[in-house]
Amino acid sequence: MAKYNSRVPERREIEVTQLINDEAESAPEAEVTQVDESNREKLPVDLSKFSRPRSLDEGKVPEKPTPKRLLIAVDTGIVNLGEFVGGGIAFAVRGTAVCLMEDQIIVLKYNTGALLIDGQNRIPVFKYMGHRLGNEELYLTRNEQGNLVPRPSAFETGNQIRDRCRNFVERMIQEEVLGILSANQKGLLLIDGALPAGTFDTPAPYIRDILESAVSNKIDIAAVSKKSSITVVGKPINALFDDQPAFIGYARLKEVLTEERKQYAEQGMIREATTITLANELFAVRFGLGPPALTFRVDVHNSIRSTANEVLNDVFDQCQIQGCYPKPLIEAHQFSSFLFQDAQTLTSDLIVRTGARPKEDLSMEWMFSPFGSFGK
Repeated sequence: MAKYNSRVPERREIEVTQLINDEAESAPEAEVTQVDESNREKLPVDLSKFSRPRSLDEGKVPEKPTPKRLLIAVDTGIVNLGEFVGGGIAFAVRGTAVCLMEDQIIVLKYNTGALLIDGQNRIPVFKYMGHRLGNEELYLTRNEQGNLVPRPSAFETGNQIRDRCRNFVERMIQEEVLGILSANQKGLLLIDGALPAGTFDTPAPYIRDILESAVSNKIDIAAVSKKSSITVVGKPINALFDDQPAFIGYARLKEVLTEERKQYAEQGMIREATTITLANELFAVRFGLGPPALTFRVDVHNSIRSTANEVLNDVFDQCQIQGCYPKPLIEAHQFSSFLFQDAQTLTSDLIVRTGARPKEDLSMEWMFSPFGSFGK
């Protein structure tokens, strides 16, 4: 880890009732707004609500954007190293913070090495993770004997264990990056994903603390989601600009979603817009022309030094756009990826260090498929 210290405030206690179950976690935006065609024109969504980035309005599209302030993009990757004899799950997490500073790029890399989670260490590991996220019983509960045991659906499968640990490492890197930006008085944190109103992995009070820490240190945050199931006036976010193939820019959505969901609140199935994100503003953004010309959900939490629109304009101005996506996030993803030989080296290191024995990857495909077939 780098030498900078986190400046995130102390965590508040988290009530058990604030946890969200795995069903909500796997599809946090599954509640789709059904909009009556006859009412659609009443909603505040029209072309006047769509904005072009500042550089295009000024007729300036710099070939090589120059950061006006420190911008850091963060992402993490994970590799599955397989199952081990005795029920152990092995994996490794790798994270990257790509820092853009005036005329140079600095890449900070974080590696966990090979990790083995089994029946002997999973309770202490998840107790510590919960403690760092605000509540040591976040993933655990106490039985009648007073012993800590896993909460239902907390980490019962290999995928859950890996997802929880990858998310935890990413949050720790984000905390450190906030410390770096705080030491530089101001800056912009660019992350892959959303700023949801709490999930099983990341409780809402923890996210609020992160956002409050950023605002108090004049740090802006932009969170870019490649996928979102939110609909606006009956359209998914990624289809919002389909009828404008030459459009580059963004639309503010929080006001729209609030108004839309008020109109249909009597149906009893529509969540309030404030439950979608804890950020100050929610945007639909198209960063560049196609292909692929994708539209992304972007959560923006601006500090007192900026408006939400100014933060988004800084992303356009300071980041080179590659394949319709900010290049710093692409680089953070690439540096966080694992190659095949990385997995082999990590597995070998784990076996030598711990003496653990990997389970054979048994398959019954030979019984059901003709030679060379595929598709089932």
